[in-house]
Amino acid sequence: MQRFQLALPALLVLCVSAELRAEPAPAKPHAQPTCFCKDRSVTVQSFESFFPSTLPHFPAAAMPSFAPSALDHPVPHQPGHLPGVAETPGQGQDEDLPTPVVSIRVEAPAESAVGQDLEYRIFVVNRSQAAAHHVVVRDRLPANARYVRASPEPSETQPELAWELGSLEPGARREIRLILSPTGGGEIDNCVRVAFEHGVRLKTQLARAALRLQKIGPAEAQLYDALSYQLIVTNTGNAPLANVLISDELPDGLEHRENRKQLSFSVDSLAPGQSRQFSYEVIAKRTGRLGNRAVATATGGLRDEVQSTVTVNEAALQLKMEAPREQSFGRTINYDLIVSNTGTAPLANVAVINRLPAKAAFVSASDNGRLAGSQVEWSLGNLAAGASKTIHLKLRPTGTGEIVNSAEARADRGLRVTAEAKTNVVGEAGLLFEVVDTEDPIEVGQDTQYNIIIRNQGSVPATNIRITATVPPQLAVTRVQGPSDHAREESKIVFQPLNLPPGKDTIYRVFVRGIKAGDARFRVELTSDQLTSGSLLEEESTNIFTPGQQEN
Repeated sequence: MQRFQLALPALLVLCVSAELRAEPAPAKPHAQPTCFCKDRSVTVQSFESFFPSTLPHFPAAAMPSFAPSALDHPVPHQPGHLPGVAETPGQGQDEDLPTPVVSIRVEAPAESAVGQDLEYRIFVVNRSQAAAHHVVVRDRLPANARYVRASPEPSETQPELAWELGSLEPGARREIRLILSPTGGGEIDNCVRVAFEHGVRLKTQLARAALRLQKIGPAEAQLYDALSYQLIVTNTGNAPLANVLISDELPDGLEHRENRKQLSFSVDSLAPGQSRQFSYEVIAKRTGRLGNRAVATATGGLRDEVQSTVTVNEAALQLKMEAPREQSFGRTINYDLIVSNTGTAPLANVAVINRLPAKAAFVSASDNGRLAGSQVEWSLGNLAAGASKTIHLKLRPTGTGEIVNSAEARADRGLRVTAEAKTNVVGEAGLLFEVVDTEDPIEVGQDTQYNIIIRNQGSVPATNIRITATVPPQLAVTRVQGPSDHAREESKIVFQPLNLPPGKDTIYRVFVRGIKAGDARFRVELTSDQLTSGSLLEEESTNIFTPGQQEN
């Protein structure tokens, strides 16, 4: 129960009468309200009244009188709050507090000659221990007098004189000097009144519960991932929550272990500031953006909802193998293995394994591919969504007929794909042709050599075997050895033709020195009478780098 005192605006009315005479005459009785006169001045007593906040304008002869009013346990004005209004936090006061009392006193001549100005001295005094606010003095001039001047000047002159004095602290006093000029004879009946404000403001804190729902979960995932979600319900108000119910409807593509599409959780009550958390897991069974809405309700019509969205991606591994459909026996078969990620999620720990066919031997592999037993292995690391990687493999046929080469690509999450290519190896001349460098890579200024090996694996001699070697600009020839003479034609070395019996081999050696950094390609062309479909070409790559530069 709150107890307070409200002192409404006070209105104090004082009427002063003065009679204008041409010569002395007996004193006339004054009209209400009574003015007490002494000598040439009128002295009035002060009194207090309480009045509504809006100050009315009354005719001088019709001013009402008001009796004092008080409520139990008054509340004083506190500085910093609304002027004239005291504030309390909604608790009863145990002590009476002071109420402002403002008095008004007017001094004026009791008699005056016609044509002589009248001087009024108006005194406004706060005789209490409480401040009075919005103090206003008003004077509705009588009909037979006009305003001349005042100190201080009034803030209003029509329809009446008004002085806004603001606040009067306890014991404060203000004086107004007013000069009026009579406009006719007879009695001048002038009423001066003062009004002020004093009140109390109460604050009552209203207890109110408030509901907030949060959902925590991943923004991205991969297909078949297990996703964890947390639902957190909180009472953010200052009153208890009752009968809290949370409903979370799962979208298509998120599967609960119990195959439930709608999950429900309940809380009997939540104290102010208290939270409860609920957790669950689902499996991502579909790609794309999957969104859903969770809703929390409580007694009193309270409701909150939260939207959540997860983007489910899928990594897709693809492998292609490209090779010539036909190759002459003795020539290497070049394979291109293309590894691609056609999905929307990155691939991790991508590896490729190529098992050697029965009738082929390993020659070389790009991208750090290495021979491990009877297979070639690559470790390619991660592959971003939409990216691809091409690696190269060279095999030498060891017999004629069809060679079937197969490879497998692997990645994390158990992803595996295979690819294969078929090449028909024909034995037209039975010549085996191979070019090998002895040192690779080399620095600029370092020497290496190319061995050109020719073997007749056929049953008849190979005749008019001609070898032409093309030296790249990154290399300079230092020496040449071979079973036949040679001649140099700019960047080419042309050997004289020779014959090679079946089952025999021969070797040409070209010694070179690196003179320029880069990828040097040493190319050799072989022709023979038995190669009716065209010459054989072989190319060997050597990496040349400057001192201090790492190998690519």
